[in-house]
Amino acid sequence: MTIEELFRKHVTAGIKEIYAAQVDIIDLHLYREGKERHVKVRNNYRDINDRTGEMRKVLYNPKFTVGDAQAISTIPLQLRFFDMKHLGNWRVYNRQVWGILYGHTLGEIKYEWRQQIAERIRDGLQMATR
Repeated sequence: MTIEELFRKHVTAGIKEIYAAQVDIIDLHLYREGKERHVKVRNNYRDINDRTGEMRKVLYNPKFTVGDAQAISTIPLQLRFFDMKHLGNWRVYNRQVWGILYGHTLGEIKYEWRQQIAERIRDGLQMATR
């Protein structure tokens, strides 16, 4: 598997996980915390004010593309503002995006790529010593 394929595989899974986590936060009042992503129940049960329904529509039908070295996703602008304390500190955007992509997905890519390189080096050394 090439680094581009590895990137696409893990980033696609990470983005799907972000959307699922955001839906859980908005509809079920659940969020994930820490590197282990333990599920916590939100104490404040008031709903997010999604007047137009556009935010839920985007979260339930995510549109994104993952290329060789980039990912592009459509996210409603208002979603970013729900992380502000005066709007409820929902932890719906920054904590999910950075927590999942940086804290989890990047580590998986590094680990799997490192493992593939080690296997290729080992195979090359074994072939060279025959």
